[in-house]
Amino acid sequence: NEPMPYFSWGPIDGVLQVPALVNLPVGIAAMTVGDNILIAGVPAQTIRVYRMLLSTDAGGTLEFFSDTGAGTQLFGPLFLFAGGSIVLQPSGVPWMTTLAGEDFVMTSTLASALGGQIGYIQN
Repeated sequence: NEPMPYFSWGPIDGVLQVPALVNLPVGIAAMTVGDNILIAGVPAQTIRVYRMLLSTDAGGTLEFFSDTGAGTQLFGPLFLFAGGSIVLQPSGVPWMTTLAGEDFVMTSTLASALGGQIGYIQN
């Protein structure tokens, strides 16, 4: 045996770390057909979504936007069957980023229950 200096394991070069996230539980008993504001915008701040798990009890289409109406499309359309789910694994790079001051909006073609969690930061 040979004595070795102490060292700490850290991130591997080239691997990005996920920042500390706000974990928002999502539980919508009766989702609205059309725009559903999931995270409210704050003036001059962006919303960055780093992870997401959503499940629905009916089939339909989901799209994600920065703001309501004619907002900027961020992700989708995603086509779900009854009991279908969306899983966006944690990443050091955000999956979606809103424009400054705008809401994080999900547009839906289904009026059903939706559940899950969204991991995001707002700054």
